[in-house]
Amino acid sequence: MNSKKSDVEKNIESLTKKFKSIADVTFSFGRYDIVLYNYDEIEELTAFIEEIKSIGSWTVLKTRVSPESNIDLV
Repeated sequence: MNSKKSDVEKNIESLTKKFKSIADVTFSFGRYDIVLYNYDEIEELTAFIEEIKSIGSWTVLKTRVSPESNIDLV
């Protein structure tokens, strides 16, 4: 189980370092949910994920918030 968590952490780190359009990545129930600021890097992201064998299931969503937004979370 520890190695699986380690793979998830490595995958999330790899994704967020490589792609600047990623706002957030979460992992639950065996699926990665990736939130993007925009779809500019979607083709490169798809190709990168297909190369990573430990990512089996994933979804991509686009946020309406821009990375420059200053939002106070309550």
